[in-house]
Amino acid sequence: MEDEFIDPTISEHFLGQDSPGRFIYSGLKYQLIEKIGEGGMGEIWKAERMTEIGHKDYVAIKFIKDDLEQNPLLSRHTLAKSKEALLVSQLQDENIVRFLDAGYAADGSIFIVMDYLDGTNLREFMGLHGLAPHNLVGQGRPAVKIPDKIAGFIMLMAARALVYTQKKEFIDGTVGILHRDISPDNYIISKETGAVKQIDFGIALKFSEMNKPDPSNSHPELVGKLEYMSPEALLCQQLDYGSDLFSLGLVAYELITGFNPQYVLNRGSAHKVYSELLKKINKPILPVSAVVPGVEEPLEKIIGKLTQVDPGQRYANASDLARDLFQYLYPGQKTIGVTKESLRTYLKLISDPLASLSQHEENCFDFLRNDSGKLELLQPYQLCPEARAKLALKINPAR
Repeated sequence: MEDEFIDPTISEHFLGQDSPGRFIYSGLKYQLIEKIGEGGMGEIWKAERMTEIGHKDYVAIKFIKDDLEQNPLLSRHTLAKSKEALLVSQLQDENIVRFLDAGYAADGSIFIVMDYLDGTNLREFMGLHGLAPHNLVGQGRPAVKIPDKIAGFIMLMAARALVYTQKKEFIDGTVGILHRDISPDNYIISKETGAVKQIDFGIALKFSEMNKPDPSNSHPELVGKLEYMSPEALLCQQLDYGSDLFSLGLVAYELITGFNPQYVLNRGSAHKVYSELLKKINKPILPVSAVVPGVEEPLEKIIGKLTQVDPGQRYANASDLARDLFQYLYPGQKTIGVTKESLRTYLKLISDPLASLSQHEENCFDFLRNDSGKLELLQPYQLCPEARAKLALKINPAR
């Protein structure tokens, strides 16, 4: 029997007449509200999703650029050509944005529908603290330190997303994904729940597809954000999971110090940035304590292991990283420790430092109390003397 689409308005289909093999549809409609993001692979819009029975909610819709000559993966003839849609449709993890739908827009471009996350990405989160290179270099408004355990908790959630994607078994039998675009822009903290979600799998690849020779391309292209790429990615060498972990280490370093060790202070063209990165590609990254004082030793060791230039000296996988972060955050202390509720409340506070906290909200920060019981929140950011001297010379203090 041929497949048959069912019109749910016909009453007989609700009277036990349905059978396996038939199709139903829900009549979903999406109304675009505002553009909330744009990148090399397309645009992201906030939209309202409406069903025929009157349910409405907000979603995020990513329109993938339909450039058939430059990128045959975006062929309009079949949705299967969109690797991002295929990848994200199979990912179900609490630390990854949820896939909802995919299809074609009127102009033939592919779109992907995901949960709308009302939140703050990690770059914006650092900006709320004044931890942006242009602010620190220009000695702008006073900066605030991100507490070590808040940063560690964010990294634990990010690591758990990588644990999931590295172990993900796909329906074709392959295992694992390399994200290849780990950066502060691609993690969002939910204002509602405090959850940290990984987004944007636009250039992700299954591990089985990595490092395959491409006879049609004799000049491998750099893929990702230059200053968050691993040394081996910058050199177009073979990649493994350590490449994503190095990038995550750069994000962690930046959360703690305000500086990505690979950030080029003297900005210029992409070619100039790339040339500067190659000049110091083998230069070790300094410990975070060489940039800012008072970093807790276990966290410093974790970040140091993540940011080793030699891939063989890094974590072998995200599971080992998540284990060490968990042991750092929850070493058997009697207090509950940092939670998603802690992060949600902290985001509220840093967004509005004059906001008052309830007793319950203050209790979320028991892990930040000093030996005398005083809550240490919104502490001033400080640079080590050596780092301050480098910065005065427009030198990145992390390297």
